[in-house]
Amino acid sequence: MSPVARILVQASSRSWKGAPDPCMAVIDGRPVVVHTIARLAAAFPGASLVLVAPAFDRGGPLEALLRRRVGMLFAHDADPLARLADATADLDDDAVVLRCDGLHCFADLTYAHAMAARLAARRLDCVKPPDDFPPALAVEAYRAGALRRLAAQLDPARDAAWRVHPKYALCRPGGGFAFEHAPAPRYERAELEALRAQARRVYAAPRAEGDDARRLRAGDQSLFHYELAAPHLRDDMRVLEAACGDGAGTRFLSERVAELTAVDVEPAQLPRLAALRARRAPVRALAADVCRLPLPDARFDAVTSFETIEHTDPVACLDSFHRVLVSGGVLVLSTPQSSHGEVPINPHHAREWSLAEIVELAQRRFTVRDVIGIKAGRIVVPGDPIGTNTVLVCEKP
Repeated sequence: MSPVARILVQASSRSWKGAPDPCMAVIDGRPVVVHTIARLAAAFPGASLVLVAPAFDRGGPLEALLRRRVGMLFAHDADPLARLADATADLDDDAVVLRCDGLHCFADLTYAHAMAARLAARRLDCVKPPDDFPPALAVEAYRAGALRRLAAQLDPARDAAWRVHPKYALCRPGGGFAFEHAPAPRYERAELEALRAQARRVYAAPRAEGDDARRLRAGDQSLFHYELAAPHLRDDMRVLEAACGDGAGTRFLSERVAELTAVDVEPAQLPRLAALRARRAPVRALAADVCRLPLPDARFDAVTSFETIEHTDPVACLDSFHRVLVSGGVLVLSTPQSSHGEVPINPHHAREWSLAEIVELAQRRFTVRDVIGIKAGRIVVPGDPIGTNTVLVCEKP
């Protein structure tokens, strides 16, 4: 019999960057979050299910969809830990709780059962997958009392990023909590390819553009990449921004460098930058493929490329960046980090890489000066580069 007392399904109608959340994408007439809940209910029939969502979703489509299906808690727009603590307030300290993202309709529930059993048998506070395990397959197990104790310890302002992803706070060595990383399953290539095929209906668009009016900074990784790049840029630099998207990063960079060229493969993105060009003369917008940049050799002092290389031919992409950089020029690059990247679940990603794989790939053309592992969101642990996202700071020899 499963020891799980409650399953918390964390979902929202919009993402941390303010875009519509993919958990609301419709598959076979039902949103993804409904499929996720149905799978969890079938796999853990003895557990209660509670939707934990931001306060801004109260009275919205999520509530209408799931009313009478599960318990609901709408609170704390930017503080998931507070939601989890509130949603377990009625449980004993030793109650076993699972947390699953509403988007994760492909979560490995056999693995989730094993994590819950491990937590109960060893009286742990948290059991989670390794930090580079594919998020789309992940669930975590918690002791209810540990969530409440952590919520009391972490300051809502100072520790906002940790409160977005409390599993990493619970699993910090020396943090005072008992935790384990459950050994990750291995999957056959055919299994991953089948999941990838199904995911085409979930991830309908290759990317979701942000909405500055609705961004919640505590969990917005898209702008965090630019913040990590900032110390490596100078105000006298000519910078190429590869795949500028919605222009939020363009605005950030334009305030810090001498000259900025923002490139995107989608011409429709460029009108977003018109007002920015009017205010800041150094910004030039250009529609182009990053693998075939129509720009002169040795034109830039720095290139930023965030969440782009996984969509491209990676060798051609790095060759292109190498060509347009001056000798000694800087490339700051980010990409998903995955222990199972040979077949990404996201169908818009041609390839993902483990930490060792992406470093080896970059070293073919560049000297890698710094390696940063983002656990999730905006969480970086100095000296520990394993996570769900890799940031590399490289130099052209």
